[in-house]
Amino acid sequence: RTITLGYRGHLSKQVKVPCGAPQGSYFGPKAYIVNHFDLPSIFDCPSEVHLHVDDLAILYS
Repeated sequence: RTITLGYRGHLSKQVKVPCGAPQGSYFGPKAYIVNHFDLPSIFDCPSEVHLHVDDLAILYS
């Protein structure tokens, strides 16, 4: 599997993803919850961190 990031019409190079669960898979949401459940606790304001079952975006300043 690979990942490509897009931002304002620009695309990054493809990068191989050696681990993780593919989006749309049966175990994907469960694996995500297990691996990322406590992620917001590392930030000063964890209530401002938003996680979604199949995606992750961190905006921190």
